[in-house]
Amino acid sequence: QNRKKGLCGGVAMYISDRIHWTRRKDLGWEEIECIWIEVFQKNAKSILVSTIYRPPLGIKYLSPDFSLLLEQMLLNVTELAKETIILGDTNINYLIKEDNKDIKDIFKLYGLIQIIDKPTRISSTTKTLIDTIFTTDVMNIISKDVIPISISDHDLVGLVRKINHQKIPPRTIKCRNYSHYNADIMKEQLWV
Repeated sequence: QNRKKGLCGGVAMYISDRIHWTRRKDLGWEEIECIWIEVFQKNAKSILVSTIYRPPLGIKYLSPDFSLLLEQMLLNVTELAKETIILGDTNINYLIKEDNKDIKDIFKLYGLIQIIDKPTRISSTTKTLIDTIFTTDVMNIISKDVIPISISDHDLVGLVRKINHQKIPPRTIKCRNYSHYNADIMKEQLWV
């Protein structure tokens, strides 16, 4: 999704052909650079996944109403009562507790927990954690990581989520019971 006004900017998602999904344009706002999709799982509830970009303070592309729009967007998402995962560059430094505390509180209010715990943008003089992953269900996340890449000054963030386990049909295994095994009796029976 390209930025509507101005140069550069925008967000994108790359989705495997094996995943059944649909775009949820009803959940996004034009003033917030984001994409929402709904991912469908076999025999389980669907998941809402979003990528979001929040320009740094002082950039003309950052809406002055960003906090209010974010809160309304998350309210709409929460009303659907689905597991939610939001990834993106929020330009909120999670290494500094008080940085953009109002926006951090909005994510918390709607049950979204930020799970990345390492710096994602490292320069010769600074380390920041501004590339984030939020989830409403931490128990479904198996692992998460920050992966250094050379094509950007931001590192890549990623996660692995559990998939719902399919029931495997039971199978019968035949075996001998050796709980009453007696070696002497066994030898005797072999020599007869």
